[in-house]
Amino acid sequence: VNFVEWLDPDALRTKRRLTIVLAGPACVDAVLVLPIGYNLSADDLAGYCARFDPLPVCSIPEITGDRYSRVSVDNEPGMREGIRHLVEVHQYRRIAFVRGPERSEESELRYRVYSEVLKEHGITPDPNWIAPGNYVTQGGLDAVRLFYDVRKLKLDAIVSANDGMALGVLEGLAARGISVPEDVALLGFDDVDLARYVDPPLTTVRQPLRELGRSALEHLLDRLATGGPAEQRVLPSELVVRESCGCLSYREGRKDSNRAPAESEAENLVRGAPEVAKAMRALGIPGAPNSNWPDILFGAFASDVLSGTELFLEELHDVLGRVSKVRGDIGGFHKVLTLIWQRTTRALSPGSVAWRRAD
Repeated sequence: VNFVEWLDPDALRTKRRLTIVLAGPACVDAVLVLPIGYNLSADDLAGYCARFDPLPVCSIPEITGDRYSRVSVDNEPGMREGIRHLVEVHQYRRIAFVRGPERSEESELRYRVYSEVLKEHGITPDPNWIAPGNYVTQGGLDAVRLFYDVRKLKLDAIVSANDGMALGVLEGLAARGISVPEDVALLGFDDVDLARYVDPPLTTVRQPLRELGRSALEHLLDRLATGGPAEQRVLPSELVVRESCGCLSYREGRKDSNRAPAESEAENLVRGAPEVAKAMRALGIPGAPNSNWPDILFGAFASDVLSGTELFLEELHDVLGRVSKVRGDIGGFHKVLTLIWQRTTRALSPGSVAWRRAD
């Protein structure tokens, strides 16, 4: 078949255009639009989706009108809580902001909330505290150069409109010998998988990313099965406190703070403590302190998981400090943490309150 004749002539010029024109009503049943790029406005995206009429369309990025379905996140509560945390808990005043694309409604909302919270606390945002951004790592690197190399600012904290730029900020600060959170705190938005594994772990506002994709696809499948109408769904955001803001310990979102784990999970965790401590000793890490350190470390971990305390990271920092003084095997504690995680999650139900705290 003369396949080339199906294509718009412009599509032959770039592979990117080729992928766009291949999908259409003749070959797909529905369309799920993901936030891959950020150079389209909500109006532009609606214009693009019109080419798929009359197919069901569900968008995760902003899209104009109610003609198409959308699954989105309520950005405001989590962002507001994050900025308030920086001001009220840590007493930061000089707080910079790395903006997202100006054509993005979500990015503008996050910037608006930042400005409003500062004004609520009697802080007038300095225009020099604001840097443009583009939701990619390079945007964070450029912002650090602007803040520190060009404007020569002294900041208490930096807020990034997304985690991608926050990771760039972290990289740029490290390259200049600026420590997070000792010299400047950092707050992101999204809670991408990498956020918990960087050093220090990133305090961020969590979007339920997996739930966004799942909800959008389930909605499309339901529309295909029932012929139902377009629908707007909104999922919540929440602050996730780790270490980059200046808190020593990881704290799960507030919604779990007053909920107790299931009794069976608590019993399983306590019952398995001797076995976990024994396995930790068996690792034989050079330079490890006296023989009771596994009991103390796992006891603090279990307390955090079951009671919502914040003891584990303090104990871990103490143990690592003592190992470091005798030039022991700091790297061996990666095995300790992996062992704790593997053994602990056997006692917990995936997704439960205790499981999320342990994670």
